[in-house]
Amino acid sequence: MLLNYCYGHPESELLWLPYGPMFSAVNHANDPTNANVKVVWHHETNSDIHATNEELSQRKQYHHPELLDYSVERVAMTHGKGLVMDLVATRPIQPNEELFLDYGPSWRQAWENHTIAYQR
Repeated sequence: MLLNYCYGHPESELLWLPYGPMFSAVNHANDPTNANVKVVWHHETNSDIHATNEELSQRKQYHHPELLDYSVERVAMTHGKGLVMDLVATRPIQPNEELFLDYGPSWRQAWENHTIAYQR
């Protein structure tokens, strides 16, 4: 069941399990048009690029996109580095409005296949 919440890519052996206080508050949008947030890889702002390590927040120091090019074995042996995903609103969100993310067509198909196999 945990794999249900992981991110991956067909050209990579890695799976990412996003965790943090915000991700547990986001639900799947059964209708993709109801999605009001998206997940994107963190990217540096212009001010981040020119800052020293002391000036960068701990979160920004933790994001190391070069890990995407490492083998699974090398990632497993790398300590003190990670990848950061940002949760971004796709439209204005009202107070107390539920957050919905479109998990995408591959997830929907995998879930449908799972539920069909489970019913047997």
